[in-house]
Amino acid sequence: MGEEISNKQVILSNYVKTSVNESDMSLRTSKIQLKIPSGCDGAVLVKNIYLSIDPFILALMKNQELDLPSFMLDSGETVYVSAASGAVGQLVGQFAKIAGCYVVGSAGSKEKSAFALMKVDLLKNKFGFDEAFNYKEEQDYNAALKRYFPDGIDIYFDNMGGKMLEAVLNNMRLNGCVALCGMISQYNNLEQPEGVHNLINAIVKRVHIAEGIESAPGALSGLYSGRNVGKLLVVVARE
Repeated sequence: MGEEISNKQVILSNYVKTSVNESDMSLRTSKIQLKIPSGCDGAVLVKNIYLSIDPFILALMKNQELDLPSFMLDSGETVYVSAASGAVGQLVGQFAKIAGCYVVGSAGSKEKSAFALMKVDLLKNKFGFDEAFNYKEEQDYNAALKRYFPDGIDIYFDNMGGKMLEAVLNNMRLNGCVALCGMISQYNNLEQPEGVHNLINAIVKRVHIAEGIESAPGALSGLYSGRNVGKLLVVVARE
């Protein structure tokens, strides 16, 4: 039957119209069985350790559309999108083309494979990118970017991080813009992540920690009244 454990949940108990208060939420405790359904060989049971408390949560509680951060695109600007064949990248490139930009995208698959050729072809012939390349064929990202952007990059939409981000920063134009969206080059590289070496390295950051799922309502309401300093996290479990 599996181990029986006590499960705690924070439930929204009142409809939020303006600001959110602790009284709008309640804590519910229930018993659940920890078991993997039959037929799911190799399944993994995941345990939440941290809960991120972010400003956009209020929009979800009020059932509103999210006002996502954006940047302005001007006709004639040069735009580079990495991992551009993904769900986000392909849209970013098309929006940039609609705005009249010169757009280059990169996609990744095994060197010179049919799948890689298909991705690059889609970017150019389906999504309308001006140029596209398979980054896994490139030995020198700096050289590749200079080939497509001889006068530099105005806007970079980053889905990769790591060495690609570092190479892009070497090729950015003055007053350029970098939108950080993902870091797919690092998702399977947790033991020795690649850092970016050409950024300011004397940056100090602070994390505000609230202890236990019981503290989530107070942490969330405190976020909107300025009671936190830095990134706000709730520690759900210590192990």
